[in-house]
Amino acid sequence: MSLDLTIAIPCKNEESNLPGCLSAIGHSFAKEIILIDSNSTDQTNEIGRRFGAQILDFSWNGQFPKKRNWFLRNHPPQTEWILFLDADEYITEAFKKEIREEISNTKKAGFWLHYNIYFLGKPLKGGTHENGSTLPSRKKRTTTSPTTINDVQKTFKHILILNRNTSSNHRV
Repeated sequence: MSLDLTIAIPCKNEESNLPGCLSAIGHSFAKEIILIDSNSTDQTNEIGRRFGAQILDFSWNGQFPKKRNWFLRNHPPQTEWILFLDADEYITEAFKKEIREEISNTKKAGFWLHYNIYFLGKPLKGGTHENGSTLPSRKKRTTTSPTTINDVQKTFKHILILNRNTSSNHRV
């Protein structure tokens, strides 16, 4: 049974990474998978469609909001939870099991996730990713001002989990 979860993947020309990302998600983990695409010129959209993902076209004008915030403002998901992934991020079965257990009966606004970043098959140690720390929150709890989500994205490579049933103007 699929979780009440939308997985949103901002992308542009990700044909080499996207199949692995989508395969790791699988067909029964989330109710919806959405690609937020910035005018890809490769097979990104076709790959997404083959996996059953919805494609949203995004053209950035150099101003705020960027893809994630634009998505939240203009295409609010109908699911309880949102998980943002990059196309080169692959979730594991252990991660999916833990997410199923944690979000099914929680009143939490979100979760702080930890994950490993691999390069050439080996986990990275150190650097600006702060040991893979991530910033998650419930959908409407996270503000869409340029001083919150985007600042974190520039500082950390992260996964963002949001829940739509909380206030829209509070930081996690």
